[in-house]
Amino acid sequence: MSLWTEYSQQTPKGTAGSLYDLTVHTVDSFRNQEADGVLLPGVGVVYGTNPGVDIALPAEGTTADKFVGVVMYGGSNELDMKNNLIIPEGYHVSVMRNGRVWVKMIEGDEPNYGDPVYLVTDGDGAGCFTTSAEDGALQISARIIEVGSNGLAAIELYNQMSAAPAASGISEQET
Repeated sequence: MSLWTEYSQQTPKGTAGSLYDLTVHTVDSFRNQEADGVLLPGVGVVYGTNPGVDIALPAEGTTADKFVGVVMYGGSNELDMKNNLIIPEGYHVSVMRNGRVWVKMIEGDEPNYGDPVYLVTDGDGAGCFTTSAEDGALQISARIIEVGSNGLAAIELYNQMSAAPAASGISEQET
């Protein structure tokens, strides 16, 4: 029989989609256009079919002007019977557009303080972030402010405003 001989009194840094600190931030509500369980906290999202209302994960060919922000971890999210977080299709989610938030980095990325931030738009890592301008990654208005554990980093998002809501006839107050 083995016994634990090492204990940690520290919790890991950050949780995907959680606030980094209480500096000024902007969080808006959008409807999840993805299938149940596809959208997760800490990923970047773009406007969906109905800009200003729906959000979705980025896909190949997405342009930077469609980037909305980062999905926040919320208290109304549910776990399934296997302890997996499920955000159902059609549910409203909080999306940070401006502020400091913990995000999911693409596997193998090694961010450093001050690095630029890119949104991965295709493959298994779509919606995750990276610090390199690889094929299909979009540079967003953000920078790395702290490196966490388990593939997380804290980023500072600068105001992510695009013309999409106004072009759809929906004002910022209605989103």
